[in-house]
Amino acid sequence: MFREQRYLSRKTDVAKIAEHRRNGYLPIQGDKLDTASGPWKGYSLFESLVGVNQIRAWCIGDKFRVETLLSRITHIGKRRCRGYGEIEHIEVTPDPAAQDMVFWRVLGWPRDGYAKTQCGIRPPYWKPAIGYYPKRIVLDTIADCRY
Repeated sequence: MFREQRYLSRKTDVAKIAEHRRNGYLPIQGDKLDTASGPWKGYSLFESLVGVNQIRAWCIGDKFRVETLLSRITHIGKRRCRGYGEIEHIEVTPDPAAQDMVFWRVLGWPRDGYAKTQCGIRPPYWKPAIGYYPKRIVLDTIADCRY
């Protein structure tokens, strides 16, 4: 795993925009160019990156079908359009532990050993829905939060 900070900045070239506008290449309405908002907005920011060499997930299903579905995934995470989160290789291997490990996630149906909670289980994730969270994870989290 690696962590990295990148600095990004953009300053709008007002002179170049004025030249393009004067030559008729760039139609802008109004007299002023707003560089504080909109498409000409300048920015200066730091971006934190975290990279990993491997991600592991468990699923239950037909190996060929899982490989077919995963082969369509090229990137994972935020800012994929900038090339971040590129996936170099996907490997699907049978694992007997998958039957147990798949139930460490939030479920959309009731099950013994799971606590009913409000969470995002389907897109859009910001929209609350009823889900069932493993009680062993909930209890461990509560124990970690105590003073």
